[in-house]
Amino acid sequence: MTGRVALRMLLVAVAVVAVQDAVMVHLRVFGAHPELIWLLPLTAGLLGGAELGAVVGFFSGMAIDCLLPTPFGLTAFVATLIGYGIGTVAERSGLAAEGGVWWLLPGLGAAVGMLGVLAYAAFGIVFGEDQFSGVNYLAIIPVVTFFGALFAVPIWMLTAWAVGDQRGARRSRSAETSW
Repeated sequence: MTGRVALRMLLVAVAVVAVQDAVMVHLRVFGAHPELIWLLPLTAGLLGGAELGAVVGFFSGMAIDCLLPTPFGLTAFVATLIGYGIGTVAERSGLAAEGGVWWLLPGLGAAVGMLGVLAYAAFGIVFGEDQFSGVNYLAIIPVVTFFGALFAVPIWMLTAWAVGDQRGARRSRSAETSW
């Protein structure tokens, strides 16, 4: 990753974290709010591969963790797993080879939103945090899923601007692996 890509990705991550903290937490539907944070590692993984997806997931997750009363590092952990997993699939399958995956983004955004919430809750419970066991996930999951589908394309566009020429370099690397 070049310095230019890192700087642009930092700007995108700061903007998404700011919108999440300033706007999305106040947008309540059935007591739940949208979670944009899961879309950053998704789009970074699709456009830049496993390494970029994991790095973006980790740092954007840590930024959100600074603002949450939940265990520090939990969002970063889940977002890193999402970014690495999606990026690995994208690299190996050629899913985003020419940026043609944009039409799949609403479905992927919805799926990653649901997966992010479920993984976050599961790891929170496994790590002994009682606050996760009393939450109404039947209200949270539909809201996060809907807004994940809604905001996936705009965040994809921001990430595509940030990654820029990185996509071509990833395509040539993934062509060498032939998987």
